[in-house]
Amino acid sequence: MRSLFFRCRRCGTKWSTRDHFLQDPGLNIIEYRVNFDDLTAGAFIFCHACGSKLSLPVRHFNGLYEGPIFNVRATDSEECPGYCLYRENVKPCDVKCECAYVRNIIGIIKQWPKAN
Repeated sequence: MRSLFFRCRRCGTKWSTRDHFLQDPGLNIIEYRVNFDDLTAGAFIFCHACGSKLSLPVRHFNGLYEGPIFNVRATDSEECPGYCLYRENVKPCDVKCECAYVRNIIGIIKQWPKAN
């Protein structure tokens, strides 16, 4: 039996692995919905070529990032640009903050090579 990473409920497209999902040229990350209580429970929202929006938990992408993870959140500090507070903002963040690794994952996803 073949494994399944995710399936689009609208069109039925299936992705067998995370890499297969990220390589799909019909997918674009459009939002990040933060969960400050549990960052891995936050969600990345992707727009699919069929017009649907797909929500996947951050935990499905944790293995993509291998850099430092900070223990302290900088939200509401002077150094925080507030990116996590706006769902549509998928910019990277340079602040040494607990949330920064998730924003680095977004950057990795955005730069992932797409299949032809």
